[in-house]
Amino acid sequence: MMRKLILLVTTQRCGSTWLLDMIRCHPRIGMLKKASVFAKLGLNGFRYPIGMTVQENGVELELFSYLGRARCGAAPYTNRHLWRHLFRRRPIVKIPDPGETTSHDGLDCGIEKMHPEFYAFNTPRLLKRIGRLRRHYEKVHVLLASRSPLAAIGSHFAYRKRNPDWYAAYDERQVVDLYKSSHRSLLELQAGCDSKYVDYSDIVNDPRNALLAIYQWIFPGESVDDAKVLADSAFRSTERGKRPRTAFLSDQAGNEDAYKSQYAEIFHRFHADLDEVSELYRMLLRQSDEDAARIA
Repeated sequence: MMRKLILLVTTQRCGSTWLLDMIRCHPRIGMLKKASVFAKLGLNGFRYPIGMTVQENGVELELFSYLGRARCGAAPYTNRHLWRHLFRRRPIVKIPDPGETTSHDGLDCGIEKMHPEFYAFNTPRLLKRIGRLRRHYEKVHVLLASRSPLAAIGSHFAYRKRNPDWYAAYDERQVVDLYKSSHRSLLELQAGCDSKYVDYSDIVNDPRNALLAIYQWIFPGESVDDAKVLADSAFRSTERGKRPRTAFLSDQAGNEDAYKSQYAEIFHRFHADLDEVSELYRMLLRQSDEDAARIA
């Protein structure tokens, strides 16, 4: 039985899939085979990655679960030629550990990823259920992740241009409300439980150190040198999917100023709501800084 559990709670379009893949490259961390955590938390959403739970020969990175299939929470990609170059090499698999078998025996930390809409933004209820999970795990680590809301929302609209069925039921107002409610929920989680926050800018600008900090948070007894090696290996294993100007992140890597210009009319129409969600985001950053200073 796994002793630890990581709950990765994130807003949309903040690099969370790449972050998830990097974290679970650690030889002691793996995805749970069954949706037991989803059931215990009452979550309603797709598990990530889509093909992981039915595989018996190791865990593939989510980057390599796309070809010919639908992504979690999305319709099948409409342009396969756009993605073809990503599959020229053998799929990258989970970094092996001598003590680990393909059935995941020996792993002592599970990980699940969710977005706040999975629990209908009902943070108090989620916190109660996280408390109950502690009956089954020695430690439940809540890892929060987000991104500058204007950049994330711009990325959201850009991504939907290529995949019209992704969040197709959400109009522009509902998309803005989605990010507002998601950031509010992350703030409530930050205040309501022992958690760690990682920002998209940290993941992009210094992924090795961002991952090293997470590994040391999960396994405080692990040597720094070992953690550095593992963080570097995890970054190199997943790097191909995050390079700028590739299909995988072509719409996510855009900067905030570009999105402000591209979606100026939408941003102007909802400027009051966007100001509010931006303030929620700044509050997340401030609290994260205060937490880090207190620990230091």
